[in-house]
Formats: sequence, structure tokens, C-alpha cells
Amino acid sequence: MIITDPHIAVNSKYPVYADADRDYFVKDCKNSVFEGNSWPGKSVWIDYLNYKAQNYWANLYSAEYFVGTNELYDYWVDMNEPSVFDSEQGTMPYQNRHTMYVNGTAV
Repeated sequence: MIITDPHIAVNSKYPVYADADRDYFVKDCKNSVFEGNSWPGKSVWIDYLNYKAQNYWANLYSAEYFVGTNELYDYWVDMNEPSVFDSEQGTMPYQNRHTMYVNGTAV
């Protein structure tokens, strides 16, 4: 069983972070990628309202990324809410921004 987590380590050697377009991550109120402190340390989060980010994340669940497994593998999505240790709310700030597309245009 593979356990995944929405907290993505800010690490240029971590392919999930390094290979992602920065527009796939949740932004802060100044439209910069939001970074917070969580389980892996400095972290970012996929913007699940962005369909391009959804596709990027979904493609990471392909068996080819999990060396030593086959099509029979299974996964558990843990921590489906963002846990941000250095925020008053214990989660992302409420003013963070998400990207949605309407008729192909980001809004």
C-alpha cells in the first residue's frame, strides 16, 4: 500500500515539487506560491480547483511512478486537509488564492 499526503516538500530534488509548474500550487494573497511549515518541513499544496493541477496530480498515481509495483497496487490518501503548523488557524490562511478556469481562462 502506498500512502500519499497533500503536503509537498519544497525541495528541488523532490520530483513532485521540482517537476510541477508553479501555477499548480495554492497562492498567497500576493499571488506568490504559498509556503507553510508542515510534516515534511517547508511545504506547498496542489491547487485542486485548478484542472491543470488536478491532471498533474492524478497522473502521479500511475503505476510507472511506483517502482516495484504493478497495476494491483493500492494507495491511501492521508491528511486530506492541509495542516500548516505556523498559522493561527492550523490550516492555510483563509485569504489564500485558488485558480479556476472558465471557458479556458484562469479566474
